[in-house]
Amino acid sequence: MTTSTFNIDRAQNVYFTQSNQGDTVRLLLVGRTGSGKSSSGNTILGAKKFKVGFSGKSVTKSPCLEEGGEFPGGSVLKVMDTPGLFDTDTTHEDTAKQLQEALVNMHPGPHAILYVVSLSQPYSEEDFKTFKRLKTYFDPRFLQYTIVVFTHGDRLKKKKKSLDCFLKTSTAHQKTVLQECGMRYVAFNNENPSDRNQVQALFDKVQEFKKLFYRRPFLSTEEFDQTLQAADQSEIMGSPLHRLAIDDLESAKEVINKLQAENRELKEAKEVERNDIKHMMESMRSIKNLLIIGFGLTCIVVIFWREFRMLAEHCILH
Repeated sequence: MTTSTFNIDRAQNVYFTQSNQGDTVRLLLVGRTGSGKSSSGNTILGAKKFKVGFSGKSVTKSPCLEEGGEFPGGSVLKVMDTPGLFDTDTTHEDTAKQLQEALVNMHPGPHAILYVVSLSQPYSEEDFKTFKRLKTYFDPRFLQYTIVVFTHGDRLKKKKKSLDCFLKTSTAHQKTVLQECGMRYVAFNNENPSDRNQVQALFDKVQEFKKLFYRRPFLSTEEFDQTLQAADQSEIMGSPLHRLAIDDLESAKEVINKLQAENRELKEAKEVERNDIKHMMESMRSIKNLLIIGFGLTCIVVIFWREFRMLAEHCILH
């Protein structure tokens, strides 16, 4: 019996090809002011693309998208830096709008969200509040795409400790964050951006995301629909970016609908196959029962014949 099969690899390639022209890998940086987001972005890109400051106020005032470097496999690499969370000059409403703007400009969404945390000081209650606020800005699925990036990794070398060893003595809040993010984390020493091993460690985790989620980025088609509606009064509407987003969104929906239909066909084929196997097993059970009955009757006939012969021979002798 022939059945159609749901080819995961083909599903991945179809979705990624139609929704990501040019095979681009997109990373979104989030975190508190002063955590080292911009420096980490520069380290990832291998060039000084983002403005870096040393004050207690956020240098990045609006989402900033930069392109550079190359992701393993030849993909174009794009990194979005965002204003620092809990910046005293920015309201929570403005921060939410800026993150929404960042997602729209990263259409069809980031492949990984990099939550940047500094190792220069213990993970505090304020840090944990930042993390909890992030969960209100995004939907709960964002944790599945999040990697914690610890900056000031040079401090680990000075203390002669590995990151894993250091985190064993971290605060309860920090352990909670790591658990919610699936224990995905890397350490960056942004004072030594030429060390590409630290960047490769990050890329390895992003690559795992692409395989795990069939190359599908964080922003789903439904979410992007809502984001475009929310941006109805913004400058995005009517722009080339918006028109491209609409075209890509429709293509992505067509692919998703096609894959869902193929999945339904697979389920139906499997159901037919299960029924065929069930009927076959019932038939085999019936044949088995008939064989048992036939064997029993054969034994009875053989016994009867043996007794009959013995009786006949006895009669002849007497």
